[in-house]
Amino acid sequence: MRALLIVIALLLPSTILHAQQATPDPAQIQKLIEATGLQNQIQQIPEALRQTAESPNNPASGLISPLITSLIDVFDPKEMLAILSADLIKRLDVPTLLDSMKWYTSSNARIMLEAQTQATRPEAIEKMSAVLLSQTANISEQRKALLQQMSTATQANDIALDMVVNLQAAFMSGLGVIIAPNKPQSFQQLHASFDSSKAPMREQLSKQLLLQQSVAMESVSDDTIKEFLAFANTPSGKKLFTAVRASLDHTVQTVAQRVPQAMQAKAAHTIQPKP
Repeated sequence: MRALLIVIALLLPSTILHAQQATPDPAQIQKLIEATGLQNQIQQIPEALRQTAESPNNPASGLISPLITSLIDVFDPKEMLAILSADLIKRLDVPTLLDSMKWYTSSNARIMLEAQTQATRPEAIEKMSAVLLSQTANISEQRKALLQQMSTATQANDIALDMVVNLQAAFMSGLGVIIAPNKPQSFQQLHASFDSSKAPMREQLSKQLLLQQSVAMESVSDDTIKEFLAFANTPSGKKLFTAVRASLDHTVQTVAQRVPQAMQAKAAHTIQPKP
């Protein structure tokens, strides 16, 4: 779970477009996906699942190993990026994309993106883990307020909750195929159940994300974060992050609901008699 939270916390190009375009060009959407760090986040999902499966602290690794393998196969980064791109094209207009690209090609954006890249390094992840274990971030109240404003502007806490609900539903729907193959609950049933009960998780998850961001953004100045907030709180910034949240949820949910079918196919292949 900690590995997944770290991935979630890391959420957070320049070609001229013609204003006459009704919808953004797919190549520009791809540049935006790369610039915002969405591509890195998508690519980290199967790796986080792999780390969870290989953890020595996982007492049920033998039981869930086939399930984790199916999860890794289903959460294919290449397919998810294609789904994400196609969905973002429907949600973003050209002016919003132009404004977003203007920010993400700025020097302040490059500073923040470099910090996000550095935060994926083993030493940074180790430091995040230590901070999560201690539940203490060595930051000022002003810094804490800025990081909280950033999470609000990017809808990071909501994105994290969406991700947790989707992964819980994927995991439990796959596990149901193992423990109750004749009467497994559907992904949709489990998703609705987890989604309706996610409110109690919000406060704790927000705290965990703040702790992680205190490490991920430690090389970024307050002024740079303020510049980011100035963009994020514009109409284009708000539209961008609303679209990002919706498209990420759509993408992860689209592939996650395939987990039971993947498990059933794996089980059928396992019991198939050899010729």
